[in-house]
Amino acid sequence: MFIRMFLYAKSKKETISICSNILSNIDIHIEKRKVVEIVPYWKIEGVFQIELSIALKNNSIDSNDWERFLKTLSNIWLSYGEPIDEILITRKLDGSIIDNEKIEMINIFLDNEKIIAK
Repeated sequence: MFIRMFLYAKSKKETISICSNILSNIDIHIEKRKVVEIVPYWKIEGVFQIELSIALKNNSIDSNDWERFLKTLSNIWLSYGEPIDEILITRKLDGSIIDNEKIEMINIFLDNEKIIAK
């Protein structure tokens, strides 16, 4: 899985901290994560773009845990692909409620992960 987050932060260190907090709800499913890049986002002052490569344990996640994780971030997610291979939240989407004021946008690119039903 590849995740790109656009987060309001004052530094790279704070960006990593916010990112870790966001991912804490699925930490038990993460085998390994690697920060690929952290850079100031050129379009919005005070926003950092962080990119992560994430390997899930057994290359899967329980569908209930996945759904719960997504709902902790936003009430509306856009999905792309057939089958779905990318999901997105953004403050610019009408009706979107993102409770974490540090999040501007998140893209999650699903590689070959499986969301398994329980």
